[in-house]
Amino acid sequence: MFLFALISSLFLAAQANAQDSLEIFHQGLARQEALITFAESRNCPPEKAQTEECQRPLTANELTQLKTLMQNLEAWRAEIFEKVLPSLDVLKNRPVVFQAGSEFTLQEARRWRGLSRENYLKLTWAPDTQGRSFEAQVLTHASFELMLFDQLLRLSRALAQTPRLLKVIEFDTAQGSLLEKLYGPMMQEKEWSGVVSALEVMAQIEQSSPDRSRNEALLPFEQYAGQSYSAQKLRSSERAAFIRELKQLSKALSQTRRSERLNRL
Repeated sequence: MFLFALISSLFLAAQANAQDSLEIFHQGLARQEALITFAESRNCPPEKAQTEECQRPLTANELTQLKTLMQNLEAWRAEIFEKVLPSLDVLKNRPVVFQAGSEFTLQEARRWRGLSRENYLKLTWAPDTQGRSFEAQVLTHASFELMLFDQLLRLSRALAQTPRLLKVIEFDTAQGSLLEKLYGPMMQEKEWSGVVSALEVMAQIEQSSPDRSRNEALLPFEQYAGQSYSAQKLRSSERAAFIRELKQLSKALSQTRRSERLNRL
């Protein structure tokens, strides 16, 4: 039952083909880049925080521009959370035992770890139809989450220099709490554990079958996953420090929201 449900979900998710996913991916990059550029152009480092320019509220034109950026991002967020990100939750919060074989299978199993029993996934990978579909979903899903991690880090650094802009984004527009809605799910431990598992599975697939045929439509995702800042950190010995940084970002954002709500009360 578990395997049937998983394979069904993979093929349902594949209905949005690689080209569609790539278009959505680039759309998200462009929309987040536009918001980051908007924030960076209004940076106020600590030594300038009290200047008139840094203290003034956004103009009506700036507010209109910001609302448009947020509306575009909100529409994109709804699309990826509906079409892309739910497709591979199976890799989250459980270890994966990988082996190469002649036929793709994915089974849920249990084993003893000390005095407790642990659920894990037993993955046998082969370059058959189901195996290639699984590989495509792992790569696509991981690339989207890596992109969100990368962009969150960049945006958070820009907003740290523009606190007045953070307040507007989170509280003063109809699209408020955009950061919480778009990036909040990325702050859950199961999300980065799932990305770590996906990166490990992708590396094992590459090692076990380096000469397999390539889907050209997926090459941009492979390239992004290969050069992503977050992927490099999650693959390295700096993984724990990187995850702590993500947790600190989540905590800082939560504290900002809490403080602002208290101030308004």
